[in-house]
Amino acid sequence: MWLSLLRGERSEEALEVRMRRYIDEQIDNKWYLVQATTVYEQGLPVRVVGTMRDIDAWKRMQQEKQLVESLNYEINHVLGDIYYAVVHFDLDAGTYHFVELTGQKCVDYPYNGTCEEFLAYTRDVVPREDWHKFRQRFNLREMRRVLTKTGDKLEMELRRKNGGVYKWISLMVSYLPDYSGSKKQQAVLVARFIDDERRREMEQQQELKEALVAAHTANEAKSAFLSQMSHDIRTPMNAIIGMTTIARQNIENKVKTLDCLNKIGSSSAHLLELINSILSMSKIESGKVILTDDELSLPQLLEDVLNIIRPMAGKKMQNLRLELEELKHAEVLTDSTHLKQILLNVLGNAVKYTPEGGEIVLGLQELSAVIPQRSQYVFTVSDNGPGLSEELLPKIFDMFERGEDSRTSKIEGTGLGLAICKNLTNLMAGTIEAANRPEGGAKFTLTLPLRWLGDDAVKPLPAVKPAGRSDFSGHRVLIVEDNDLNMEIALEFLQSLGLVCEGAENGRRAVEMFNASAPGHYEMILMDVRMPVMNGYEATREIRRLAREDARQIPIVAMTADAFSSDIKMALNAGMNEHLSKPVSIERLQEVLGQWL
Repeated sequence: MWLSLLRGERSEEALEVRMRRYIDEQIDNKWYLVQATTVYEQGLPVRVVGTMRDIDAWKRMQQEKQLVESLNYEINHVLGDIYYAVVHFDLDAGTYHFVELTGQKCVDYPYNGTCEEFLAYTRDVVPREDWHKFRQRFNLREMRRVLTKTGDKLEMELRRKNGGVYKWISLMVSYLPDYSGSKKQQAVLVARFIDDERRREMEQQQELKEALVAAHTANEAKSAFLSQMSHDIRTPMNAIIGMTTIARQNIENKVKTLDCLNKIGSSSAHLLELINSILSMSKIESGKVILTDDELSLPQLLEDVLNIIRPMAGKKMQNLRLELEELKHAEVLTDSTHLKQILLNVLGNAVKYTPEGGEIVLGLQELSAVIPQRSQYVFTVSDNGPGLSEELLPKIFDMFERGEDSRTSKIEGTGLGLAICKNLTNLMAGTIEAANRPEGGAKFTLTLPLRWLGDDAVKPLPAVKPAGRSDFSGHRVLIVEDNDLNMEIALEFLQSLGLVCEGAENGRRAVEMFNASAPGHYEMILMDVRMPVMNGYEATREIRRLAREDARQIPIVAMTADAFSSDIKMALNAGMNEHLSKPVSIERLQEVLGQWL
């Protein structure tokens, strides 16, 4: 700058510069205005005269002003994004004008005019029913009446045409204080689109309505459930209590008493089936069912299922047979307990609803594998019974749904079996379907994806086990049971089979009695699970840890009312050999005794 002045290239120069100066040995870093003028003699530049003025405060003020202007621009732009229109009303003059915002999405009518014109323009873009409400609330007289002090406002939501489509907007008119002192009555209107918010709100309201309907439906279902349960439980209970009374009254009549006892046994079995079904469904719906991976042979499992069902079918002289196509993979991993439960439920229904002399066929085929080491296995149960009614088919897997017509009205059932099958099938990632056969009767199809083990063909089925023993004379067992009535029943059953029995009232006492006995004194322990002092699991672990050889070899059988598959697993994990669920039948007891003694 100075050189150019000295060379005479310029006569005057002014420059704003921020520089450091030493003042009284201190550094001063401020903005200065430096001005310089060239002095000429005989037409030539000879020197430069300059001044320097501190403009730091002024410069900072200018920078702050620029920041404020930039911020105002950004705020203005944001407001333009939020509000599609901002309108100022002079309520004294009865006029309006639009406030221009950067990025504003507005409007399709004049930016200035009278309030009456504003209402008239709005009429063309608002549905008639909304516009009448808008005119009543936002006319000049109403705004003058309502908007008289700071904090006063008018609000409304309506639909406005935008791009040929009606969308929801929110309007708010607020009193605008006059800081100029002119005492004008003013107001400002802001309008923004709320279509997305309104849609979400309507969706939420719809969800709430649906939730309310679902809750109402669930409450009705609960009432129906309790009503059905009350009926279904009271029916066999009435038979048990009534037949017990009749038996007492005819105690000398052996034939009559035996008939009553047979009917009590039948009603008790039905009541137990009902309770088991309710508990199974409750556990499934609460998410407490845990699937296991058991190694099993499908042909063997099917034969086991048929062996259980054959006595029922035999009473009705029905032909029960197995149609097993050649399986490429007969050994699979799946939850054997729940698979068996599904098949037993479906087969049990087939036996119930098929007339005497009818035919029931259990089939299985393996479809080609679509996933490595996994195939679709299709189990079918077909019968030549009356079939399923068209009204029942769509809801056959719902709770408490049963075929009720003249052919089946006297057949006992809980209406829960197929609902349990459906839920278990879902847990196992499979499907179950019901249909009527063209030739008559019903057909149930269960399809499950199962992981297989190796490429073995179907193995020959083992021979059917011989019937259980009925005489166990000379064998000694320890019964661990805290309930006196259950202890009495167990003793009666066991002693009738020739066994010598000793009892313990809790797990701790059982451990003490076993430890004090000579090796081999007890040949089996029948262990309840839920007991005071020490439960059956703890007692079993204590016995297995004792320093004697027979502590690890003696069969310990859980005899408990905890009957779910998870309870069986817990018993085995505790060191027990077998699981007997209460109420214990003497036939099942004979089977277990024959296996372990």
